[in-house]
Amino acid sequence: MTKLYDAQVSVFKRLESNLELMEQITDTYDYVPSETDFPYIVLGRAYSTPEKTKTTDGERIEITLDIWSIYQGKKETVEIMKLVEASLIEDLLIEDALVISQEVKSREVLEEANDLYHGTVIFEILLDLE
Repeated sequence: MTKLYDAQVSVFKRLESNLELMEQITDTYDYVPSETDFPYIVLGRAYSTPEKTKTTDGERIEITLDIWSIYQGKKETVEIMKLVEASLIEDLLIEDALVISQEVKSREVLEEANDLYHGTVIFEILLDLE
């Protein structure tokens, strides 16, 4: 069975527990309500592939964290990205799974429209399913 949603919940809880991060953003969302103030984080794409060997059942999970900002320039988006990454240094807790590794795979910041900046952090988790 996949741990995709469990991993997303664990990432969400970790981000929400970082007080410094929460002071910088409106909130973290899976679904963004209309009229939400910037900046905020969205739990974006969630992707999973099985990782099986002769002796273990595992899963590789990628979660994309989308940061949205209307600050003039990329500075605010990058600062929030740093706080996101700091939140995810310690191993996540995922029920009935052992975290083998977790790491940031990539980051990107781009201007989507005039004065709307979009940052992405792709976070990968490798699990051994107990």
